[in-house]
Amino acid sequence: MIMTNPCNSELKQLIDSVLRINLTAAFFRYPHETEVHVVAQKSAEESTFHTLDDIDTYGFVVAPFNSSADGLPTVVIRPDITDFTALKCFLNETKTTFAPSKSIQTVDVDKQGYLRMFQDVTSQFGADVQKVVLARSITKKLQCSVPELFMELLGDCADRMVCLVHTPSTGTWLCATPELLLSGDNGNYATMALAGTRRNEGSAAWDNKNIAEHEVVCLHFDERLSGCSNVQHSAHYTIDFGILQHLRTDYTFHADNIAPQRLAANLHPTPAVCGRPVDKTMKVIDTYELTNRAYYSGIIGMLSEKSCRLFINLRCAYVHDGQITTFAGGGLMPDSEAESEWRETEMKMLFG
Repeated sequence: MIMTNPCNSELKQLIDSVLRINLTAAFFRYPHETEVHVVAQKSAEESTFHTLDDIDTYGFVVAPFNSSADGLPTVVIRPDITDFTALKCFLNETKTTFAPSKSIQTVDVDKQGYLRMFQDVTSQFGADVQKVVLARSITKKLQCSVPELFMELLGDCADRMVCLVHTPSTGTWLCATPELLLSGDNGNYATMALAGTRRNEGSAAWDNKNIAEHEVVCLHFDERLSGCSNVQHSAHYTIDFGILQHLRTDYTFHADNIAPQRLAANLHPTPAVCGRPVDKTMKVIDTYELTNRAYYSGIIGMLSEKSCRLFINLRCAYVHDGQITTFAGGGLMPDSEAESEWRETEMKMLFG
């Protein structure tokens, strides 16, 4: 008999065992669903790739924001184990403790540092740079166990993709992301433009800055999907995620004979996590952003030969050495205000 969702206490025990022996695994639940999924592999050997385009196997993908700049691999967790009964049996039978994960260096950015970055980045605006996403991170002592944190996210974030992933190359990451990058099968796909952020305080009209920020992302999708067929999109609308609201536009399209990882590579990074134009804003980020994003604003999710369900790794945290590093970013436009953008990162770090 296959065990679907174990009870909370048993799920925490399974996660604790996985982390204790350093098993390569991902636990995740999709938005507005109740079933928790697991993907784990039985050996320590990793399937790593330089970019999404290089992927030639299938399973749970963990890709960095910028593999070229960070030198971090894209990892695919092989689906040796895909249900909790098999995971429990493997954990009971294995005598192996796998090698611990590599440590990723993080760089904390306080308010003073953020304001300096803000000035540097906004000085680059002009005809060639229309939007830049500026990120920061902060590290604190871990106050509870990783399994407990994961259970909290499952309970608090039913409208998001909640994930806990642990691999030798990536270390341990938690996320509760609201942003889909690509989902679909057999040539029929969906994606979304999710940009523009404010505190969830009602239904007032959006300001011009946030509307312009959102439209920049939509333009990226319009361009990148121009070679696909039956491209359709909704009007932009407001969606609530905890203490925050975002502007969202939904896209559907058809793409025959193109592998899902190629489609994802064509879309990522979007201006929602990078800026516009992508090539120039990546250089601005590399030059002025102090934060090591690592797998923050990268890609997580399932990939098979003809289908995928891939998300942007947002509202996320890296757990290491008894500490937790949380990440947040915001889209800077020519009319952005430093204090407002700082407050946005503060709100996002609450996993809002």
